[in-house]
Amino acid sequence: MNARGSCAAVPKTSVEVERAGTPARLRASNRCAILGALSRLGPLTRSEMSRRLAMRKSSVGSIVEELLRAGLLGEERPGAARGNLRLVSAGGFAAVASLQSARLESALVGLDGARHQEAVTALDAGMSPAQVLEIMADELGARAAAAQGRLLGYGVALPGIVDQHGACLQAVQIRGWRGIPVKKTLEARLQQPVIVENKVRCGLWAGLWFENIIQEHDPVLFIEITEGLGGAVLAEGKALAGSGCAAGEIGHVRAGREE
Repeated sequence: MNARGSCAAVPKTSVEVERAGTPARLRASNRCAILGALSRLGPLTRSEMSRRLAMRKSSVGSIVEELLRAGLLGEERPGAARGNLRLVSAGGFAAVASLQSARLESALVGLDGARHQEAVTALDAGMSPAQVLEIMADELGARAAAAQGRLLGYGVALPGIVDQHGACLQAVQIRGWRGIPVKKTLEARLQQPVIVENKVRCGLWAGLWFENIIQEHDPVLFIEITEGLGGAVLAEGKALAGSGCAAGEIGHVRAGREE
């Protein structure tokens, strides 16, 4: 599994700090924006973050202190208010799983995209979705335990169409996966929120977060060729899902006359 094949709990990478909602939700959005800016742009001062994100200096300062205490940020000059701040790659990890037709890949992914505690579990062709999800929950739990208290969240990448509720609507490569409540099932087992997304869209998110493709290209049509052919779309810094949760999927494209 590489960073593109995982669906870590990745913060938004465009400068879209949410202005509506509860204070807790607003703070979470601002926190994601700060982490995203440091991932895209490298070390920044507090003032630079305030200016680039159009965020109050007091909010930046408060959230930065919180992230420093959590070990997610480091200071180039500790204690210097004008010093640069940077991400700490091993400060936190996402426990992730990527489902293929005959195997399940799992790992811990750090803030820099580095993979740790990788594992591959073979899956029998006759396994039901419930059996696969049982194995997935066990593997995610094992990876979470290896994070030693530095777990940021769970993420799952599926080779199929995934709706906004984390259900697999359809997956051509794995039979029987139609209308499967993946997110709901895993959250009941793990007792923690789980992000569930289409595998190709996860690859696009990884490109945004770890490879910084948004700096050079927007919009983007991201194509992945593995066990099948899939696509995902980036526009104005956002990975689009589309009304049918299948934006970017190529499907059947006619090439000239077909008999």
